[in-house]
Amino acid sequence: MKFGIFQQEVKVMDKYANLDNMRVYMVEDDSRNIALHKTILQMAGATVITDKWGLDMVNNIKASLPIDIILMDLRLPETTGY
Repeated sequence: MKFGIFQQEVKVMDKYANLDNMRVYMVEDDSRNIALHKTILQMAGATVITDKWGLDMVNNIKASLPIDIILMDLRLPETTGY
């Protein structure tokens, strides 16, 4: 798979990272960042769930959605990651 300028970084990450069966919840409003990060995480074996709104993430976590790690944009329009 080709990633332009990111091709070398993906090969290095793929060689060392093993995220098999890890459930990653990514909250990001920029579709370019979602596509890039989701692809890289999935190549390492992770299952990725995405949302564009912080409040949706909070509600899903409260509903006991099983998640291992949350990656959250710090500059979301309605909710910051702080």
